[in-house]
Amino acid sequence: MTEQSRARLEAQLSETSRERCHILDQLNTMTRQKNSLSEELVGLRHDLDRHTASATQLTRDKDILTRDKAEMSAHLTAVERDNRQLAEVTRVDVVIQC
Repeated sequence: MTEQSRARLEAQLSETSRERCHILDQLNTMTRQKNSLSEELVGLRHDLDRHTASATQLTRDKDILTRDKAEMSAHLTAVERDNRQLAEVTRVDVVIQC
């Protein structure tokens, strides 16, 4: 092997080593980014679970309130009907007494 060939091979080896270091740096950076994104994803999934539970509870609460409103509306209608009947009976009593 000539001195020139040897120098060329050493230069290529040196360049290859630099490229390898650069690639390893990129790999480490990408690994850190992946880990960071994985942690963020876990946090977002927890948020999603929490929001889903809240939405489910709000739906249940709304259903209960809707049912309560319907019951109260029916009760109010019955009370108003009773009040009208009592007012009619009272008017009849007043007319009879006169």
